[in-house]
Amino acid sequence: MSAFRMLSAGAIERFSRETFYRMLLSVTRKKHPIESIRPSRGDALSYIKSLEQLKRQVNSLKRTKRRILYSADEIENIGRYFKVFFDDLEYLRDLKSYFDERILKYIVEISNQATLSILSRQRIRTGAAARSGTTSASGTWLPKLKTINAKSKNSLEISAKNEMKNITHLVNTLRCLEIKWANVLREEDIDSENYEAETRKAMMKQRDRSCFELIWYLIPDLFAKASKAVKLSRQWVLKITSYYDILLSADIKMKTKEILAKIAEINRSIAVDEEKIKVLEVEMKRLSLKEHRHNLLTKDYNSTKEKIDRASSSYHKTQLEQKSLNRKLQDSNSLSTDEYNNLTSKLEQVKWKISTCQTELKIQKFNLSLLQQDLILEADMRSTFIRFQETVKEMLQGLNSKIEMKKETRRKLEKEIVLLKANNRKQQDLTKDGRLSGDVAAEKEEDNNGRNNQSDDADDDADDNDDDDNDYYYNDDDEEEEEDNEDCGDDEDDDVGDDIGDGEDSDYLDSESDVFVQISERLSEPRTFEHFNQNVYFYTNSAKSLKQNHKREVRYNDNVTVSKIPNDSDIFITTQHRNLENLSSYLNSKSHSSNSIQRKSRIPRLKVQ
Repeated sequence: MSAFRMLSAGAIERFSRETFYRMLLSVTRKKHPIESIRPSRGDALSYIKSLEQLKRQVNSLKRTKRRILYSADEIENIGRYFKVFFDDLEYLRDLKSYFDERILKYIVEISNQATLSILSRQRIRTGAAARSGTTSASGTWLPKLKTINAKSKNSLEISAKNEMKNITHLVNTLRCLEIKWANVLREEDIDSENYEAETRKAMMKQRDRSCFELIWYLIPDLFAKASKAVKLSRQWVLKITSYYDILLSADIKMKTKEILAKIAEINRSIAVDEEKIKVLEVEMKRLSLKEHRHNLLTKDYNSTKEKIDRASSSYHKTQLEQKSLNRKLQDSNSLSTDEYNNLTSKLEQVKWKISTCQTELKIQKFNLSLLQQDLILEADMRSTFIRFQETVKEMLQGLNSKIEMKKETRRKLEKEIVLLKANNRKQQDLTKDGRLSGDVAAEKEEDNNGRNNQSDDADDDADDNDDDDNDYYYNDDDEEEEEDNEDCGDDEDDDVGDDIGDGEDSDYLDSESDVFVQISERLSEPRTFEHFNQNVYFYTNSAKSLKQNHKREVRYNDNVTVSKIPNDSDIFITTQHRNLENLSSYLNSKSHSSNSIQRKSRIPRLKVQ
């Protein structure tokens, strides 16, 4: 949601209403006095009411290059601006797709789960009360809390229902907004009914815009829709969080808080270890630099020795040259004055070279002595350095191993939280039904009797309201699928939106109870969920009469029930089948069996594509 808000803000900053207005005015207004006559209503230059029409107009200007109506610079500016405009429009379409896939999809799924959870708990409460012949507080769909009385439980139930109504209203508002949003982004003619009321109030009052009024409001309206979507999504987050906070019992909260405290302690311990690792890594870098210094000293030592050898060789050569010149000067009687002067000059130069070589030798020998001392010191500390370096490496490995063990412990605690919630909810359900202890066979017999009684009551209700459901039909062209009588209970997700255990199944409902099929990715078979997700909307669109009627529930038989949520447009199915393909096979096979149909009207078939 934050990413979507940031992307929307970036798009808003890039848009200039004044520039957009000038460009639309340039495209739609005729400037040449010869064509100042008022154009006809269908003229593209006089009225633009769709993006496709705007594209045709801009392309026409670029293609014809009407110098009479527009200058060359103006045509170029218009073409360049609308190229960027249509690119930004594609970006806004991508932004809308991002919202649909990353936000709205999960809002609808989690809201459906919450709605199904309420209906499922209500059915469990009703069934338990019917079997026990009482309507005590133990039959409520909220978890029983030891520290509150029945009156406070009813208050919590009412609060949860009110929150659910608010959530449903927000989801329906988001769906309507998404439909209008998609309609506005279409290439066809724009319907002003799809614009937000706030858009026109926020726009600047400009003259001469009647010919492009719909396009003029397009981009600001898209921004308004994006802003409204973010606002509604935030409200939904607050409402769904409040809803699940109500459902979460005090005992579970306490135990969960204890485990979370342990997790927080582990996180703090991991943070401390990570800080130690950072310190040791800095130390390892320092040791690496020290190792590098030893290598540099060795290299400098060898280089200095080579310099000394070269200087020594040069010194010896210069000495030989000096001796040769001295021998020649000893025979000065045979030399002329010029030759004597020349030899004397060379001798002076050789003496200067000898002095230079001597100085160089002394400097290099001094450097060599310094390097030798450093190397001797490094050699003395070498063993200690190596041991310390190995010790630091072992400490790093030990800390990393400790962190991995603590992370594993943290993962176990997180799983314990999920199991704690699931097991506690299962125990509460068993307590509500009065089956916390007892013989297993007697329990099954009681369950079967209760289920048959429920089925008979629902069939009687169906006969009484038969005239209200004459519009349910199924497609006889669909192929029949083989019935699978696998009897399993679908798990209901315990706490959607919790930070821990998002991917886990929730509490178990006994095989007797009708279990609502979850519209959620948390099913055990994601591929099956994808099929069912498509089929739910197909099923919803084909069962229009169920939406229009005031009946909330139609029982098909003791295995399948179709329900309509008040103030909601979705239709939900209850069944005992865990595998949705088995459910589809069951529905399709039962649809053709006259003995299994309990009503004159037909229920639409559920197809798996």
